[in-house]
Amino acid sequence: MSLVTFLETLLLLLVVAVIVLMYRRQTVLVGRIDDLERQLQDRENLLHEIHSGALGMGQRLLSLAADVERMQGAQDELKSVDPQSKLYSRAAKMVALGADIDELMRECELPRAEAELLFNLHKKP
Repeated sequence: MSLVTFLETLLLLLVVAVIVLMYRRQTVLVGRIDDLERQLQDRENLLHEIHSGALGMGQRLLSLAADVERMQGAQDELKSVDPQSKLYSRAAKMVALGADIDELMRECELPRAEAELLFNLHKKP
C-alpha cells in the first residue's frame, strides 16, 4: 500500500469519526431541546393555572366587596330607623365626651345596669 493511499484511508477514517461524533453530539442536543420544550410547556401550563386562579380570586373579591358595601348600607339604614340604636349611639358619644353613669341614666333614660354596661364598654382606658 502506498503512502498516499494510506493517508487517504486515514483521512477518510478521520472524517468518518468526526461525522459520527457530530451525529452523537447532535442527538444529545436534540434530546436536551426536547426536555427544555417539555419543561417550558409545563411552566406555561402552570402559569395559565395561576392566572386563571388569580382571575377567579379577583372576581370573588369584587363580589365580597360588593356584599360588604351592601351590608354596611343596610346596617346604616337600620341604625337610622331603630330609635334604640340612636339612643345607644348617643350614650356612647356621651361616654366618649366624659359623661358619667348618672348622666347617661338621666339624659338617655336608661336603667342603671344598661348605663353601667354602656359606660364600661365605651369609656376610655
